[in-house]
Amino acid sequence: MAAASVTVLIPSYNHCRFLPATLESVFRQTVLPEELYVIDDGSTDDSVEVIKREFARYRGPIRCRLEVRGNRGISATRNELAAAVTTRYASFLDSDDRYAVNRIERMTRAASAEGPFLAFSGVDFLSERDDDTLAEWNDLYDTFLAQGASFPTAGFALLRFNVAISASNLFLTRCLLRSIAGFDDRIRICQDWDFIAQMLPLVEPTFIPEPLLTYRLHATNTSLESAGHTHEIDIVRDKVATWILKPAANPAAPTPANWPRYFRIFAQTQSVSAGLVVAAQLPRAALVPGPSTDSESRDGHAIRMLLAAARSTDSGAGLPRYELFLRCQRVWNRARSTPSDGFRDRCQP
Repeated sequence: MAAASVTVLIPSYNHCRFLPATLESVFRQTVLPEELYVIDDGSTDDSVEVIKREFARYRGPIRCRLEVRGNRGISATRNELAAAVTTRYASFLDSDDRYAVNRIERMTRAASAEGPFLAFSGVDFLSERDDDTLAEWNDLYDTFLAQGASFPTAGFALLRFNVAISASNLFLTRCLLRSIAGFDDRIRICQDWDFIAQMLPLVEPTFIPEPLLTYRLHATNTSLESAGHTHEIDIVRDKVATWILKPAANPAAPTPANWPRYFRIFAQTQSVSAGLVVAAQLPRAALVPGPSTDSESRDGHAIRMLLAAARSTDSGAGLPRYELFLRCQRVWNRARSTPSDGFRDRCQP
């Protein structure tokens, strides 16, 4: 089988005990990527030796590339990896996470034939000991999914929560990668969320309803840190404010112009510290209802869906996880549309 035009990008730092499983998850893909590019960001453990050993053992067609240098931080490392991509698609993977065996196959099958593309999938969680004693995280993620299914698009869900969970869950076209500022080195805990938010005005994310990423939780996860979390959300929210009132190439982008009635309700009901939209930060005009539309319009349907979910005592909690995945996909696909011709034309391979 021919390799897909995909580069897997792995920033490595002090994860020698997890790297064999991470790299093996790439080598065993049902559809292989063309290239695997790893930058070791100044690890002080045996990470470099482990990567070299695993590369030497691999006998397949993937081009494996390793760069070793001093520590510059995760943002600089991810941006350096991204700048080197020459394939049509880039697929991030942190050095402590791992892919499901069919991840690249599912992502490339879902990808649009032309224009920009961004996708993320469902997530499974794994502990440091490779067991499943992560009930608290699983419950929290299920809550995110259940509430996310009350929003009309993945874009709105991503303004409220980082339902993608991690940069490891992002699969996107090179042209889209080149159209944004990249990872912000001012942000440590929320940099994945900020990276995704930059793309929302350009393309509507595609959600793949299978758990195609295993996200590992351990003592050194940045996701377990809390210091600076609120400050970082403020930075990301301020960056969202630079585009949310402007025309968007993505016609389904979560903006007042695209959703004149629904956006007002969303901003007012979701004005909490965790989200990236706070009603008080927006001009009053953005929160005034737009013109009345047909009752079957996208905007009107979104309002009815949100209000019905708000009234419901069960917005999805307690459903099996895969049913939550499917519910989100059904809801978020309903309002999907392609970006404007101008951005699509600039984004040809």
